[in-house]
Amino acid sequence: AHLGHRAVSFGPRVDLDLTHGAHVPAEPRRACTARVRHALAVMHARGGRAAVHVGAGNAVDMMQARLVAHAPGLALHEHDTFHHNVPMFLEREGLLVPLLKRELLALLQG
Repeated sequence: AHLGHRAVSFGPRVDLDLTHGAHVPAEPRRACTARVRHALAVMHARGGRAAVHVGAGNAVDMMQARLVAHAPGLALHEHDTFHHNVPMFLEREGLLVPLLKRELLALLQG
């Protein structure tokens, strides 16, 4: 996120200790949350914005999103689904392409 002006994330994993356990080595697992928060802070300091999209009915996704929900410059968007695959849900609802077009337009307008 800190390299860009805008970031869009769907159902991100912020704290790997809570979701990935032994599948990810201990050091990167422990560092993940701090690095995500740092990247968001740097991006915000540079005038950037981030959008996180999650399924409101997915307890794990909501728990993960709440870890960064109050980061400056971050907008949390809760969608009416329990699926982790939010882009699939948005596509089925006819909302994914308009969402991406809005993000691209905002990026181009700077």
